Amino acid sequence: MKQPISLKSYLVITLFAIAVVAILLSISYQSSQPLDSSDNLKAISNAFFFPGYLLFSSGVLVIIDNYEGFDFLRYATTKFWQIVRRIERTDGPKNFYEYRTQANLREKSKMYIPLIVVGLIFVLINVVFWLIFKQMYPNI
Repeated sequence: MKQPISLKSYLVITLFAIAVVAILLSISYQSSQPLDSSDNLKAISNAFFFPGYLLFSSGVLVIIDNYEGFDFLRYATTKFWQIVRRIERTDGPKNFYEYRTQANLREKSKMYIPLIVVGLIFVLINVVFWLIFKQMYPNI
């Protein structure tokens, strides 16, 4: 039976994103010149966009991996390292067709759901700050 995605995974991903926002804000506020309110809004908007985009993109990569998008790359890398290390594996797949057959039996990851949800939330927060910025400073 498939396990539902726990609240803990959402919490860990959100805490990671908040940590990235805090790091980016501290970097932007440590600049040598004083910041005005337009720079503050830009910094906040950019700080929320980066982790949102990073998490959303990671979720898309998990979806691509679920639909065998990286199977050939994974198979080729495994074969390459077997050749370099001169390891003979009798229990592994003999060719790519067997590898794909085994890969189709794997359970698909549902981890993309919290990645995409939290990523979209952070991108939406970015859009809100960007709209506030455009409303307050239309000529910039």
